[in-house]
Amino acid sequence: MTVYSSNGISVQILERHDFPTSAVSSAACAQAADEIVPAVQDLVAKLVHDPRFEALVGGDVASAPSARAQQDGGPAAHAPGR
Repeated sequence: MTVYSSNGISVQILERHDFPTSAVSSAACAQAADEIVPAVQDLVAKLVHDPRFEALVGGDVASAPSARAQQDGGPAAHAPGR
């Protein structure tokens, strides 16, 4: 995935999420549905922990409102995670 910023910076992140599947279509669809959230979480985590992410968002990530809320124990600090 490539993420583009309005400041002209782009970051390409590659992520592979392997999971077991089935030859039975209903089971395969259910397994894919179960795995989409962890796959996206892994991709987003890889992006925000990339050293280029700060340049992508154009500033100090630690001063962003959601980062401050996490540091202060606000709602973002209690968001569901893995």
